[in-house]
Amino acid sequence: PEDVQEIHAASSCLKATCTALMAEGMEACRLACGGHGYSQLSGLPRLYTWATPCQTVEGENHVLWLQCARYLVKCVGMVTSDRSLLPAGVQYIQAWLTCDES
Repeated sequence: PEDVQEIHAASSCLKATCTALMAEGMEACRLACGGHGYSQLSGLPRLYTWATPCQTVEGENHVLWLQCARYLVKCVGMVTSDRSLLPAGVQYIQAWLTCDES
């Protein structure tokens, strides 16, 4: 079950971050082209209308970031209560929290 939770948190964050960066990049390209960015000849409107819905399809980005944050907070709680070892993908949290104690 821990592997499933870790994979879910990582994939949620990855999907949300990648689609947000893609939409920001498309907007930057459109703005860099000025008025020509709205022209169908530039190809940007077609790409823009394809890219921006990806932030909502199969999970809205803010919800996905919150799911990842919840998992990370849970991991911090595991470290501070010494209940168990963290999964390999988030062991950096344990090192970060204990670096001040050394």
